[in-house]
Amino acid sequence: MEQPTVPVVDKRLDFLGTYVQKSLKLKSEKWTRLIATEDYKAIVKKFLERHSPNLLVIILTPAAQLVPSNGFPLVQLKTKGVYFIKKEPAPVCKSSPGESVIVGDLSPKLVDQLASFVDEVNRLLSIIHSVYKTRMFSMRIS
Repeated sequence: MEQPTVPVVDKRLDFLGTYVQKSLKLKSEKWTRLIATEDYKAIVKKFLERHSPNLLVIILTPAAQLVPSNGFPLVQLKTKGVYFIKKEPAPVCKSSPGESVIVGDLSPKLVDQLASFVDEVNRLLSIIHSVYKTRMFSMRIS
């Protein structure tokens, strides 16, 4: 007898929304308003469901509205923003979106942005180093 397949719960919008709210210190209404705007929702869905674009940037405008983009709108960046970059050119995983994307913060100040970028690179390098050490250790054992 065949087991019925359990539908995969799509956690992608919740993942993005939670990160945006925590990083930008916003109430959930701001994210809800972004998703309720059809043009903005289409930009977010395009990032989540297609192979490209590989980048999603969400900024907070001076009017306190969230605006998504598939590029770096640095001219508009007067306050903090966030970015999501796909690790591979594929749709973002529905069940564990955090494993499919790299997330980070954008700052209107270049020095802050550079510091944030360096922190992200260091974090990724430490992960790579850890994986490398684990593989080398397991090869020595066998």
